[in-house]
Amino acid sequence: QDAENLENEQREYIDKILFNTQRLSSLVGSILLLNKLENQQIVGERTTFYLDEQLRQCILLQEPLWTAKNIDMQPELPEVRFCFNEEMLSHVWTNLISNAIKFTPHGGYIRILLTEDEQEIAVRIEDSGIGMTKEVQAHIFEKFYQADPSHHQKGYGIGLSMVDRIVRLANGSILVESEPDVGTAFTVRLPKSRSHS
Repeated sequence: QDAENLENEQREYIDKILFNTQRLSSLVGSILLLNKLENQQIVGERTTFYLDEQLRQCILLQEPLWTAKNIDMQPELPEVRFCFNEEMLSHVWTNLISNAIKFTPHGGYIRILLTEDEQEIAVRIEDSGIGMTKEVQAHIFEKFYQADPSHHQKGYGIGLSMVDRIVRLANGSILVESEPDVGTAFTVRLPKSRSHS
């Protein structure tokens, strides 16, 4: 019986070590990517791709997370083509959608709206989540900023810094609107005519 208890205890420790190693690896990878983006002036390879399809793929990749919380996902994604570094831009949508899922309670909704006019493309990601105060909104794009360090939420306050940097590399802008206990909306605006980096 003692041997069995010891084996179970060892297995628990090994699981904890593996979990924390994965988290550390993810953190290091995020820091390296952010440092690279902060020093990066050149976007790299640009291709023309379907932005609606990229958003659709980001939503589908996270389907287990939002279906587990019974979140009503409401995408409105007309066909829109855009020219930029496709891999880099996917970090923006992955981060914003995962945050919306993380902070939206069970049974809430997330709307993802893609629109365009002659000058620009806009992507609005709106949720019925916990929202945030004006003070938090003023700091969310700062590296390592976390509104509530006591929350055992996965993440280290790096994601939105990366989002902000990538959007700026695309000569775009990002706006946040939020109200505590009501929800949050991020709007990313990407100009169609950009000065090439």
